[in-house]
Amino acid sequence: MSSRLIRLICVCDRSMTLPGKYAGQYVQCPDCSAMLLIPTPEENLSLIRWTCPCGQRLKARSCIGGRKVRCPKCGYEVLIPFSVEHATFVEENFMLDDKSGVVQRVQEL
Repeated sequence: MSSRLIRLICVCDRSMTLPGKYAGQYVQCPDCSAMLLIPTPEENLSLIRWTCPCGQRLKARSCIGGRKVRCPKCGYEVLIPFSVEHATFVEENFMLDDKSGVVQRVQEL
């Protein structure tokens, strides 16, 4: 069991800090009641890096893959990839159309 603290951020943006000994267990958010899996310390520290369709490089902890965040450059709501492979697929297949401001599959542009 780990004595390290793990920071967890709920989909409602509630931040929680929990002892590492609870890694792998679920906790209920006190604000929105969502059930959240507490990541292991290793999962908590690993990062996924990807590119927004506008070209801005982004990064997030891999344990929060699947959530949506706003790009600080363009304000577009982007999905945090679940894995490096998922990030690569998104980067290769989607981009922001500068004329319309809409994210489209590369084949549609």
